[in-house]
Amino acid sequence: MRANKLLLVFAAGPFLVCGEDATPVYSSLKAFTLSPAQARADNLVLKRDRIEMRFDGVFYSEAPIQGKVRGAVFLGNGSVQIDPPDVGYERDNLHRMLRADRVESNFKIAVLRFSDDTWEKLALKQAGDEAAPEAATKPAREFTGQFCIDDKVLYDSGVRNFERYRVDASVPLMSDFFVPDDDVPPPGVTVTPLPSVGGAQRSG
Repeated sequence: MRANKLLLVFAAGPFLVCGEDATPVYSSLKAFTLSPAQARADNLVLKRDRIEMRFDGVFYSEAPIQGKVRGAVFLGNGSVQIDPPDVGYERDNLHRMLRADRVESNFKIAVLRFSDDTWEKLALKQAGDEAAPEAATKPAREFTGQFCIDDKVLYDSGVRNFERYRVDASVPLMSDFFVPDDDVPPPGVTVTPLPSVGGAQRSG
């Protein structure tokens, strides 16, 4: 399905501004201005307590505040897995509500805010200095609720090889009921139509 999900993640930890006016720091945090640098993540694993997140795509970091990166936007393929506490009623509630042993979900966009040294520990290497695409920079109040198509978001974030995103390389990419018949995929992507939908969609 060519659709997009948004996951909002926060990393907990102390962040104090002592002996000075905190207004400029707060304003910088609120602005959440991304730097022009981008960093590539290949099957990156981030663990926090019972939460495990995996990232395969591109990170756009926030411009440093007081010398530290306090946030980033991720575009690509990601997943999150959350194990419940080892408490009977917690596991029973999870089974009753989700019929599962843990919480699992995939996402295409993640907004991360750090108040600790998470970004430094990730130790990602800069992969380019292209400006972040609109999906990463547009204010959430304006962008939330928009319909995004995976391959276009990935292409805008610098991805050119889409083969790694196939679940089964032997099966061609297929369109979706919610994608217009006249939609044109990005260069290098061919989408096979559903049996009841027009001709194959090909990039120009």
